[in-house]
Amino acid sequence: MLTGLVLTAAVRVMDVPHARAPPRMAEGESTDLPYGAWPSPITASFVATSGVRLGSVGVDGEGRVHWMEGRPQEKGRQVVVRHVGRADPSASERGAVDASPEELNVRTRVHEYGGAAHTFAPSGGLIGCEFASQRVFWSRDGQVTWLTPEATWKPGQYRFADFKVVESRGWLVAVREDHGESGDAAPADVVNQVVALALDGSGT
Repeated sequence: MLTGLVLTAAVRVMDVPHARAPPRMAEGESTDLPYGAWPSPITASFVATSGVRLGSVGVDGEGRVHWMEGRPQEKGRQVVVRHVGRADPSASERGAVDASPEELNVRTRVHEYGGAAHTFAPSGGLIGCEFASQRVFWSRDGQVTWLTPEATWKPGQYRFADFKVVESRGWLVAVREDHGESGDAAPADVVNQVVALALDGSGT
């Protein structure tokens, strides 16, 4: 049973080094400024980069809780994190550590607004879709295996989402969208299919 797990995405003005404080004035002194020009510690940049979005909560094969974080301060990168508790010195203020590789943005463009971008393999590891190329990866034990390697899957043509691992058959079943060889097919020409990808990284 999971108890005491609370996910928060707090906004703290005082934690932001670039926040500007209003100028100090002597008692009784006043300054006239145009409408909207008064300095504020809550800047547009602060508002745009301070809120971490949480979603896609799930549990892996070992019963560990994961969720997705959308990080504006990392240019909107989507990161899968694992709950470890705040006692862990490497944990964030939400008590989590990154579970997806540092260089990857875990996000899918299936249906344009996106389907489920990741899942967990029963034998261990995270399987997901990398945003820039829409290629599918399996990250486990610090190593990344591309299940749609560039040699056999042209980046941009296909998009993948809504994964189901069938390790007994060596498959990853997923929704695949074919956007044509150039990746810019008209909406009416996009083909949606359910496909099975080989888990061995052969690209079949």
